Amino acid sequence: MGIFSLVFVFLGMQDLYSIEIKPYSVDFKSIEAHDIGAFELNSSIVNSFYEADDWIRFNDKDEFVRVNMLSLEQNISANELLMKDNNISLKGDVYYTDVNGTRIKSDEIFYIRDSKILYTDSNFKAYKDNNTLLGNS
Repeated sequence: MGIFSLVFVFLGMQDLYSIEIKPYSVDFKSIEAHDIGAFELNSSIVNSFYEADDWIRFNDKDEFVRVNMLSLEQNISANELLMKDNNISLKGDVYYTDVNGTRIKSDEIFYIRDSKILYTDSNFKAYKDNNTLLGNS
């Protein structure tokens, strides 16, 4: 009984929560899916259709492979899509078309969702009606 009491006294004197726990930035996958197809609906029509060959969700970002986004306002396709917070980056054979007849081809396009700004830092071709605009960065 004396040893048992001594062990409890010893454990009671220890500060078990003083261990310094260091957060390491390990990026674990939390979801992985293949052959994705998703519809965005309202009460009367289908607004958008999204498809991707692969989707990986991490703690702070989503990655998609071979993406097509078809909606009433614009269509976008790319080899890779990275979505983090409010920013979307599209890479590899990026094609954008909208209802106004604007078409853009580039190797990389960035989109800021809040401000609805679409921009690129790489070479691009933009088409509007019979006009063509070539851009070099």
